Amino acid sequence: MRAQQGIENPSAVNQSAERILYVEGQPAVEGLDVQILKPLVPTTWAIRPAGNSADVLGAARALAHPHPRWVFLIDRDHFDDARVDQS
Repeated sequence: MRAQQGIENPSAVNQSAERILYVEGQPAVEGLDVQILKPLVPTTWAIRPAGNSADVLGAARALAHPHPRWVFLIDRDHFDDARVDQS
């Protein structure tokens, strides 16, 4: 770790406070979900694809509590209302 004066980018101050939006899509590929959401989400948020809907849902169940600044988004296309409300 190093100290630095005059930080120009506010997001560099506290990386642990970064908000991350996990969406469906292949990791390391900027798919359709990322392209659609990028103009709608604040630039201080990172949008990261995390696999298929089951992968995103599993990650949300495992990580949402220890990482409350992370948000997980899945499409409703494969789930009924009861399943979506349950998650």
